[in-house]
Parts: sequence; structure tokens; C-alpha cells
Amino acid sequence: MPVTSLNQRILIIDDNRQIHGDFAKILGASPAVDDALASAEAALFGTAPTAVDAMPGRLVFTLRSAYQGEDGAREIEAALARGEPYALAFVDMRMPPGWDGLKTIAKIWEVDPDVQIVLCTAFSDYSWSELTAKLGYSDRLLILKKPFDILEVLQLAHALTEKWAMAQALKLHVAGLGILVEERTRELQLANTSLGHEVARHQTTIRELAAVRQRIEEVLRTVPLVLIGVGADGVITHWNAIAESTFALPRAEALGRQLSSLPIAWPIATVLSLAADARGTGSAAECEIRIDGGEGRQHAFLMLSAAAMPAPSADVLVYGSDVTKRKLIEIHLVNSQKLEAVGQLAAGIAHEINTPTQYIGDNARFLQESFQGIAKLLHAYRELAAAAAAPAPGKTGEFAALLERIDGLVVSTDAEFLAVEIPKALEQSIEGLDQISKIVSAMRDFSRQDHGTRMWADINASIQSTVNVARSEYKYVADVVLELDPLLPKISCCASEINQVLLNIVVNAAHAIRDSGMKRRGTIRVSTESLGSGGKDGIEIRIADDGPGIPAAIQSRVYEPFFTTKPVGKGTGQGLYLSRNIVVKGHGGSLTFTSPDGGPTTFVIRLPIAKPAASGDAIAAD
Repeated sequence: MPVTSLNQRILIIDDNRQIHGDFAKILGASPAVDDALASAEAALFGTAPTAVDAMPGRLVFTLRSAYQGEDGAREIEAALARGEPYALAFVDMRMPPGWDGLKTIAKIWEVDPDVQIVLCTAFSDYSWSELTAKLGYSDRLLILKKPFDILEVLQLAHALTEKWAMAQALKLHVAGLGILVEERTRELQLANTSLGHEVARHQTTIRELAAVRQRIEEVLRTVPLVLIGVGADGVITHWNAIAESTFALPRAEALGRQLSSLPIAWPIATVLSLAADARGTGSAAECEIRIDGGEGRQHAFLMLSAAAMPAPSADVLVYGSDVTKRKLIEIHLVNSQKLEAVGQLAAGIAHEINTPTQYIGDNARFLQESFQGIAKLLHAYRELAAAAAAPAPGKTGEFAALLERIDGLVVSTDAEFLAVEIPKALEQSIEGLDQISKIVSAMRDFSRQDHGTRMWADINASIQSTVNVARSEYKYVADVVLELDPLLPKISCCASEINQVLLNIVVNAAHAIRDSGMKRRGTIRVSTESLGSGGKDGIEIRIADDGPGIPAAIQSRVYEPFFTTKPVGKGTGQGLYLSRNIVVKGHGGSLTFTSPDGGPTTFVIRLPIAKPAASGDAIAAD
């Protein structure tokens, strides 16, 4: 049963016009051919011939002709441009004076590499090794020896147009076709057992079905997807070559085993859940999992889903693609954007550190200069104390001189002023050091490389760090108000990635207020709260600003990669795209926003306490 509607367009390329007529009789609406097929059916199954107008499955193909290779290649190109590509071309080997069959095929595949080709020849012009040397090995090429018979041409037309359709069909339907063919093969084998006296006549049918099955298996092997068939009892019924290489498990060792018993380091609970969802609802949502490669092998990431096979089959097809390269690119993008953010904030952060550093330096110089006068005054007091301890004669005059000197030092050093200002200078210096410590600590938290490891993190602390890092972006245009739930539970997450999301949204809010030309200072309000009793349903983070809002015309595009409203050189359009991937795909949460046109914007981040271990991520203690 085909997985998609067949493309019945066939191009005949032959310099012999009689050959075109023969193909028209065989593949077009021809009662003679239908009679031949009906007689073949009667001879095969021992039944009365079927009436011509009742022949089931009889296809009438749409045929076009070209009499030289150059004309055929042009017709292939024109059909592709019209959106009506050919599924199959019968190409003659010898077509003087123009191109021969091999050159024609090569030119056709340059234009449309999906066209199935049957090379028709009555001569041994080229050996198979010469053919493959000129055209390369391809499962799209078959050789048909002249003269050919009706059934052979019909079989090729049916099989190859269906093969073309399967190559274009969705991966799920292709896999389903393989499973249904296997079921049909088993049914035929049982029927053959009960019809032992007709075995000889049925052998031809069995061989034909085996050939079709082999072609389908070849098609399935070329599909770059992991395909795993699972029966109602959890036993594996299909295991393709990509599954073999991905899991390093041969097909022979996988078939017939329970899915849950496979020696694979993957989140089996998630895979079983996908299969159960597909069996219950017909299909399952996509889910990214991580496969532990074990010693000597790298970890791999798969995007898996599942679908139930059409009745009467009770099988479920679990299918997936290797997204390891995409995952590595995403990690690289996140790190690149973090570096970009650090670079953009560097000047502001340097200024934030420079300001307290300046007044710490001024206070230190003030204390240094002040201490010189204080030292002189202390020395005079020590002399006064020594004089007080000396014998009595001459003490009165010496005391008077020392007291007069001390009075002069008190006036010259402005001791009363220093007694007030030195504590202030120390207090300011301590405040400056605290401010520098907060900025440095926030930068350390923000720049931490956790390499995707999930840890129990305090999101309130992450927000504090993010606000400190981003202060230079908003301090001249907006006030940041924090309304943080003191009972907010810790969550399992990649803290550096969540920090990146928070920074992207806060900086976007600051830039929106700055670029709006508002005559007043804006407000950015960041709040957190638990969802459900004790946060059992996760946590919610709201980041709201009173800027001009996101225009309704572009709200549907804000998560698109590379989409930005900022001038060239001011933004990459990656911030919200990566933020959504981090929250939704990386942490199983949600990232939404509300923004009435011309009104305030509120971004809402919801995160679970711990994402189900679908990706096999490690969770470390903090």
C-alpha cells in the first residue's frame, strides 16, 4: 500500500518511434494489456479471468516522448520547473546521432537526481563495472534487455514509480510500508503452507514479492533515520541499519527482544512513554534524548518521536534523527552569545567598577595625608607623656611648651574634621569594595561554564547576579524593581543558561525603554513565585517593562533566528531564539509574552523543579 499518491509521469527517450508506441500500449489504457494481465492472474491463482473493467490496481501512466537524449534532458528540466517532475524515464542506450544513453542519464541526474532510470538496450555496449565507473553506483538505475515483455515493463513501471513516491514520502510512511510488507509476507507464507499442492505455481509470486520487499528494505536502509518497530507486547519487530550504527547493536541481537531489555545507555522510561503515547493517541510529541556512548564513544543526541501503524497492525514505530551536530552548534551559539553579551557589557561593567575604585583611591589618599598630621600629633602626645613622667624641676615650663605645640598641631591637622571624615572615608571605601565584590561575583556567576550539567540552583540569586551584571545597561533609563518570592524552591537547571535567558530579556527591556524616547525613567519589574503547593508545579519568573511594547505586526517573529529590529551591528537576532530553545527544549519549560500594541511587555518564564530525565543529563549537587 503506497504511503503517498503515486507520480505516474513517465518519460520515454528513444530514437525509435515504434518503441514509443509499444510503451503507450503497455503503460497506457490498453485492453490488450489488460487481457494479458487477466489471463496471467487466472493462470497464477486458478480463477476465472477478471473482466477488463474490473482489473484491480491497474494504473494508466502519463507518458511523454523524447527522441534524442538532449530533448529528454530538456524535458526533465522543464517538468521540474513546472512542478510536475517525472518519476521514471526509460532511456535507450543507442540514439544516434545525439547523446547515447549513459550521457543522457548523467545529464538527467544533473537536473533531477530523483528520477528513476531504466536503461533499455539490446546490446552489451558497456559492462556493469563500466556503467558504474561512468555513472557511479546508484539504486535509481536498472537495466532492461530488449526485447522486453509486457509484465516486465509493467512491473518496472509500478515498482519504480512507487519507489519514487516512497523516496519523497514522509519517513514514517516509508517505515510503515516496510512493516506492512513484512506482515503481508508472513500471511502469504502461511497461505503457501496451506496450499502445498499449488506451491510450484506460487513460487513466481513469492519471488516477485521478495524482490519488492528487498527494494523496500534497500529504500529503508537509505533513509537516514533510526527506525524501531515495537509490537503490542513490547517486542522489537524492526531495527534498521541506522539503528545498528547509532546504538552499536546488530539487528540480529535486537529483533525479538523486549525494548526495555536492550543494552543501551538511554532513558528507557522516556522511550517507553513515547511508544505508549503513540499507541494511545496515534502519535507522540518529539523528545530529545541523550545516549551515553560508553568507553571510547562520544555521547549522541537523538530527536525521537513515535507513531502507531495503521490497523490492523498493533505495532508502533519509534523513529528519530541524530541531532548531535545541531546540539553542538546550539551549545556553540549559546557560548558565542554569552561572549557577545560580555563584550557588550564590558564597557559598562568597567565603568561600574571604576566609579567605586576612584573614590576608594581618593579616600585612601585622604587617609594617607591625614595620617601624617595625626602621626605628628601622636608623637607630641608621647613627648608630653614622657615629660609628665620626668623629675619635677623645670616641668612647668616644659609642659607649657609641649601643650602649646600640641594645640598648634591640633589646629594644623584639623583633628576635629579628621575625627568626623575618616570614619566616613572608611565607610565609603567599604561600600565601594562591597559594590566591586558584588559586580565581580555576578560576573563570575554569569560566566560560569557548567557544560550543560544540571545543578540545583537558586533562581532568586541568579536574578540578583543578572541585575548586577546588566546595571550599566539600564541605570540611566530605568529602575529595576525586584519582587522575589523568599520561599522560592531551588530548581534543577543549567544555571549559566538560565542566567543568559534572564540577561537577554532584561537587556532587551532596557534597550526598548532607551530607544523609545520616553521623557521619564522606565521601570523593569522582575518577580518570582512558586507554582502549586511548595512549588510542586515549578516556578514562574515574570519580567515586565513599561516601554512601548512589541508591535503586533512583528510579535509572531520575535523567536525567529536572526530576526531583529535593531540597526545593523547592534543586534544579532539570536537572543530570544536561543532563550526559547534553552527554556523549552533544554529545560522542559515555557517562554511566552504579552504585549498589547503600544503597551507594556511582560515575558513569562515557567520552569519545572526538575525536567524529566529525557536527555540523560547529570544533576549535580551545589
